[in-house]
Amino acid sequence: MALSGCGLVSTTGMLGAGDRFPARNIEMSVGFSAGGSTDVLGRALADSAAEVLGRAIPVINRPGANGSLAADQLTRAPADGHFIGVVNASTVMITPFAVPENEAVQLEDLDLLMGTTRDDYILVTTPDSPYSNVEDLVSSGKRITYGTTGFGSGAQFAASLLFASAGIDGADIPFGGDSPAITAILGNQVDVASVQFSAAHEYVTSGKLKAVAVFSEQRNPQLPDAATAMEQGAEVVVSQYRLVCLPKGAPADNRRILTEAFTEAARSDRFLTQCEQMVVLPDFYPEEEVRTMIAEARDNYRRMLTEYGIDMRGQG
Repeated sequence: MALSGCGLVSTTGMLGAGDRFPARNIEMSVGFSAGGSTDVLGRALADSAAEVLGRAIPVINRPGANGSLAADQLTRAPADGHFIGVVNASTVMITPFAVPENEAVQLEDLDLLMGTTRDDYILVTTPDSPYSNVEDLVSSGKRITYGTTGFGSGAQFAASLLFASAGIDGADIPFGGDSPAITAILGNQVDVASVQFSAAHEYVTSGKLKAVAVFSEQRNPQLPDAATAMEQGAEVVVSQYRLVCLPKGAPADNRRILTEAFTEAARSDRFLTQCEQMVVLPDFYPEEEVRTMIAEARDNYRRMLTEYGIDMRGQG
């Protein structure tokens, strides 16, 4: 069975009654470029799960639209358990606010196995910048340019919410990911940049960048001296989570096998070591907890967008 236009092909169709799952290799899609944090973590998870399942799990990168392209293709793949994806929570929690309704992918469009890892967002700038904290931004009296990782990203949402709620005059400059946003701030193309904590950590610890605010509820233990936005009077808490999803309607037994394998993988030494190396918190979230967490966050984000008049589509 071929899926026209989405690039996912099932060569054997759905499993027959006598087949044992998994009957062949399992394809894992990642909606971001190879070498990025989601890709590296996805590959570590896939390698560990493959050992449990006894089948290879090749990773296919399908970057675009903050992960929405890959997530949309996943919704239209065969629902037999042989197609799975690592989907960033922001793709289903924040990106829908930035794209037309017919292009948005909701968590309800997918079956969910689990959530794993937490990666905070952080606002950074150069060491010689006059902006060292939120108060410096508020009192600057200038229009401040802030780089983000792209339209519909958690980084864009966190920075936009900070600027709007604190009354800071700012201009959003979206880039295509953490790396170009960090390159822009290092080159003084923008005043500050909002990126994933894991991407900025080595630059902050080496002194190439300094932290203005971390968008987490509590200080990140990897940068204990970096104050949160909340500590500085701005109630902005936005974090990134990675979700393991599959097309809706997969057989219950296949879902159970996958859930057990990926739960074991998420607790494996290989995956935990990778998280430590990437400065990502290896949090684990069962399916129902993830769904509740995302639904509550999405409702809260919608309220704040309305309250502060934030237009993430860039039309306002």
